[in-house]
Amino acid sequence: FDQGFSWGDITTKGNELYLHVFDLPAEGMLRLADLGANVTGASLLHDSSTVAYQQKGTVLEVNLGSQVGREMPLIPVVKLTLDGPVQVSNQATQIDGITTATLLAEMSTVEDCAIEESRWMEKFGEWKHDYYVEEWQSEDAKAVWDLNVLAAGEYLVSIEYSAENDAADSEWVLSCGDESITFVSFESGFDSNKSF
Repeated sequence: FDQGFSWGDITTKGNELYLHVFDLPAEGMLRLADLGANVTGASLLHDSSTVAYQQKGTVLEVNLGSQVGREMPLIPVVKLTLDGPVQVSNQATQIDGITTATLLAEMSTVEDCAIEESRWMEKFGEWKHDYYVEEWQSEDAKAVWDLNVLAAGEYLVSIEYSAENDAADSEWVLSCGDESITFVSFESGFDSNKSF
């Protein structure tokens, strides 16, 4: 996969996938899609106990719910055995309908605007960085995230932005498929010309 997952990350060896679960969802469910192979077995790496799973078309659901009460390592790893090599057929960011997904600026494709990096030093000399979509050049400028939504439902979208005074009250459009919502931005107190 080109992207990580909100619950963790995946490594691979031969016909096996290893799901490293850094943030176990409350329901204990992990969803993946478009592996290009069928799962023939699932187990926890630390004790080889079996893990429930089911495939619904191209979507795989791994259920750790019954394992949550057991003694688990700090980072549980689920070993998936497949009937062939993984051939991910859709590299869009997977929205699983269970966990919160954060779509970062650097994950987007932009037109008539730019992805810029900002670096700063915090207390005790720790360097931080973040990416932003800036320099919007026209009304047709856009940032696009390619998504693969794995479960139908209602989704809450939260947008974090900074806007200078002259950008206040500008209209923005959030589109998904054939649906779109127009909203107005408010001045956020951010001023790029301010010196610190």
